[in-house]
Amino acid sequence: MTNATIQEIEGIDDYWGPAFRSVYEGEGGHEAFIKQLDERIKQHDREIEKLCNFYYQGFIDSIRELLQVRSHAEELHSEISTVDANVKETAESLCTGAEQLIRARRVELNIAATIEKMELCLPVLITYSKLKSQVEAKRYYPALKTLEQVENVLLPRVTPYKWCAHIATDIPRLRQDIQDASMADLRDFLENVRKLSPQVGAMAMKQTQEMLNRSLANIVKNKKDGGRGQAEAGPAPHEVVDFSPLYRCLHIHTVLGASAHFVDYYRAQRRQQARLVIIPTANLHDSIQSMKNYLNAILGFFILEEHLITTGGGLVSKEWVLETWSGAVSGAAQSLRSATALLTDPTLMLALKHNILLLMHTLKCYGLPADPLPLLLQEMAEHYTEVLMQRWVTVFRDILDNATFLPIEVENQEQYDGVMDTFPYDGDELETQPFPRKFPFSGVVPCVYVQVKEFIYAWLKHAADAGP
Repeated sequence: MTNATIQEIEGIDDYWGPAFRSVYEGEGGHEAFIKQLDERIKQHDREIEKLCNFYYQGFIDSIRELLQVRSHAEELHSEISTVDANVKETAESLCTGAEQLIRARRVELNIAATIEKMELCLPVLITYSKLKSQVEAKRYYPALKTLEQVENVLLPRVTPYKWCAHIATDIPRLRQDIQDASMADLRDFLENVRKLSPQVGAMAMKQTQEMLNRSLANIVKNKKDGGRGQAEAGPAPHEVVDFSPLYRCLHIHTVLGASAHFVDYYRAQRRQQARLVIIPTANLHDSIQSMKNYLNAILGFFILEEHLITTGGGLVSKEWVLETWSGAVSGAAQSLRSATALLTDPTLMLALKHNILLLMHTLKCYGLPADPLPLLLQEMAEHYTEVLMQRWVTVFRDILDNATFLPIEVENQEQYDGVMDTFPYDGDELETQPFPRKFPFSGVVPCVYVQVKEFIYAWLKHAADAGP
């Protein structure tokens, strides 16, 4: 029963309950089971010993091989350690090189980005430097175009930078500087025009006089000569003045959007100059040259404005010129009227009348009305007649005061011819009388006759359209 129990135990894998019960309930109890178990253990020991004896040689060989494998493993471990050290050293150098490469690549990328940004910034800086140079060289209109390029095209590409903000804040100041400089040029131009107006007027008067002096024979002669006389006429009066500063100022203010303000300012300044030009700077009755300078200044002023009607691009209009001229010519006529009222020299009055007539012809050439100058000439004619009468009253009084009122007596033919040349007396009976001969009038008659004739000649000089 005990052997059966041990066999059952050896054959059971999962549930040993019945086997243990049979051990405790069987014959001899568990002591017999223990004894049987010891024998079974010894039996297994003998089997193990047999088995070990059978496999001992293989075990020894395996141990030897294992020892050899151990030596090889140690060599392999040494080699692996060496390789690991080499790999570690190489990896460290590789990592160092990789870090350097990364840093170099980062620097390269930074350099490329910097170059790219500099390529964007460099045109701004170059153009801004060009702008400053143009302003310093007083090339304001190109500078304004360059300023627009910087502000509207170049700066928006590079706005994140601080120096761009500095340039952006500097642009309004530069624009204002350009505008102020252009206005300074305009003031210089206005001053220069004021000085050159008499010269312009003198040239226009001279050309008008030459035109009036041209006869039909001279015109035909010039035509046969191929127009050489016309080529010698010289430049136009307005060419004396350089209008380029004015045109530049107009263009600059047009670009700045302030053309209307500029036109108003220019017209106001010229209107003020027109009021000043009609005020005589010297006593007009002192000399004919002061009269000429006065008339030339007024004429030159409006010749230049008339030229700007076609070339000024709306700076002045025909209506504005006529309106300004109307006020100026009225003031000038009043100044001339006051000056002529003080004149007592007929020669000076004739010269003034001639220049006023020449002025009227010149005004007609430039499309400006001559009113009220004809009325002034009429008043001057009346005053001229009064001056002549006052002068000849004195002459006649001197003649009468110094006269003897005795008949003229001549002793010979020469004296007789002298009297007849002075006074064409029609007396046939006197021709047959012997010398000495007596005329039926005193010496007052020839003297009065001569002075009356001089008076008529003097008055006719003023009445003539061509002047002296």
